[in-house]
Order: sequence, then C-alpha cells, then structure tokens
Amino acid sequence: MTQTFTDCEIHGLTESLPSSGRCLKCIAEEIRAAPWPIISRKDAAAQHRKKYFTGKACKFGHVSQRYVKSGMCVACNRERCNSYRRAAAPADGRVPFRARIYEKHRGLIESYILLLEGRTDET
Repeated sequence: MTQTFTDCEIHGLTESLPSSGRCLKCIAEEIRAAPWPIISRKDAAAQHRKKYFTGKACKFGHVSQRYVKSGMCVACNRERCNSYRRAAAPADGRVPFRARIYEKHRGLIESYILLLEGRTDET
C-alpha cells in the first residue's frame, strides 16, 4: 500500500501527514505552543490524573492530550463521539426532542434567564 502525501497549507512541504494535511514543521510548532506539561502516562497515573501529554502526534496527526485509562487521543475521541452523534440523528428530518421542547417554550426560557440575570425585557 502506498501512501499519498499532500502539500502542507502553511509551509508548502510535501512531507505532510495524509490524515491531517499538516507537515512535521506544523506539528512541531503545535508541540512547542502546547499549554500542557509533557508527562508520561506512568507518571500521570501515579499523580491520579485523567489526562497526560506526551508531545507526540497520534497516528491520525493530532497533537493533544491523551487519556491515562485508555491512552486514546482526546481529539480522536471527540471526533469519534461526534460521528456517533451524527449517526444517531434522525434521518427523516425530524427535530430531536430537546430542540422541539426548547422551541415550544423559548419565550418562557428566555424570560427566566433574564429574571436570573436581574434584568427585564424593557432593559
């Protein structure tokens, strides 16, 4: 199986990862700018943390934290959950129940929020 590489949108390099379209230079910049300290999974487990950051990209090119329990990338998990939500949405064009309830009682909900904030409709 041959891998096809695409050009990086920022640097124009051809060594970009096929899944993300970013080159290794982009990924290195992300690692340097990451707001999390680099820590191993073993150390994170010893400190009873839920997430850790290695500074390495996952196999899909995400440079983000990972879960201590599973080792899964947080960005990959987010994409997986979003795909499940899209698949679970009604295919026949119906509006989900929560959205229908919100639309039905929108005025009541908005006036309640204003009341909590200490404002009225006039202000």
